[in-house]
Amino acid sequence: MKTDSSSQRFSQAIFSLALENNTIDTWLANFDELEIITSNIMLISLLDKPDLDIEIKTKITKKLFEKSISAEALNLMHLLSKRNIVHTLKSITDHFHQLVDSNNQLTRITVESATNLTPDQKTNLETFLVQFSEGSIKTKYLINDTLIGGFIAKIGDRILDASIKTRLKQLNQSLKN
Repeated sequence: MKTDSSSQRFSQAIFSLALENNTIDTWLANFDELEIITSNIMLISLLDKPDLDIEIKTKITKKLFEKSISAEALNLMHLLSKRNIVHTLKSITDHFHQLVDSNNQLTRITVESATNLTPDQKTNLETFLVQFSEGSIKTKYLINDTLIGGFIAKIGDRILDASIKTRLKQLNQSLKN
């Protein structure tokens, strides 16, 4: 839990500075570049090693990112390495994206369906789903082989389950009672 709260503090501080300096897009690009670290457990472990000298950690980070991220992002990596908490970078990134989405009044929605939806079906579904948002939506579509039909939409921390699989389960339960 301590890690999550520190991640939130880091991302909030970065977001506040980015908003103030009009560098949100730069930070989004920085975090895209830094995804190399978040997807590499061995690199995270190396940069989180308490017995590895900070100078070596700094050299590794500079070698990997000096030309592709801002000086501020390099400073962030230096600080995370120094504190041996590079493993929190993914959480920092996720929180930062949430803050940006909230600032832009954007709701991300993941829709799972049994098959690929046609463009018309996607348009109709997005027209329906926009009512669950206070602004615009960005929809990601996934195929879920366990669904028979219908869809499941994940809207933030809410789930809208309009799948036939769930309806059949509910019908089965009601018949048992």
